[in-house]
Amino acid sequence: CEHCKKIFNRPHHLKAHVNTTHLGEKRFKCEICEKCFGFLTHLKRHVKTVHEKEKPHHCEKCGKCFSSTSYLKLHIKSVHNEKKLFKCDQCNLLFSWQCSLKSHIREVHKDVEKRSKCDECQKCFHRHRDLLTHKRTVHKKEKPYKCDVCKKIFGLSSSLSRHIRTVHQDKAFKCERCEKKFSQPYHLTRHVK
Repeated sequence: CEHCKKIFNRPHHLKAHVNTTHLGEKRFKCEICEKCFGFLTHLKRHVKTVHEKEKPHHCEKCGKCFSSTSYLKLHIKSVHNEKKLFKCDQCNLLFSWQCSLKSHIREVHKDVEKRSKCDECQKCFHRHRDLLTHKRTVHKKEKPYKCDVCKKIFGLSSSLSRHIRTVHQDKAFKCERCEKKFSQPYHLTRHVK
């Protein structure tokens, strides 16, 4: 094929490939809904799954049925996968993919999403409390957290905690070569490298 360099054994296979893939020809028409397809196999799958509602692929864990193995695999990965890394801050539901979490937030927590938008800079937050913290520290420039040792002030309690840990506390991670101490393990790792 001069378009994509794919190789075919027979000229009619090449012609069918060019017509359907590169020229967009769709010569197989569904008699029920008149939707057109480039390949007969695609038309047959369409009729089975859309019009005959055939779903031969069953999930062994929950019994749900799917029209194709790819949909079944997607279901297993997103629903039954043990590694669910993305957590909804509103309802603590876990998701395997970030896009699934975002979709969930949009659909289930749409009112929360609307009220969690900063009216000054239009930045959006998943949690309302994060919006309040943002307004307080960014727009009002409030810094209510003060270090008792050096009197430095911070907008976030986490910033104060990090400051105390890195500046005033005993540095627990020590380099065995030069005895230098670090407050964070990754700082020690970077130093050693």
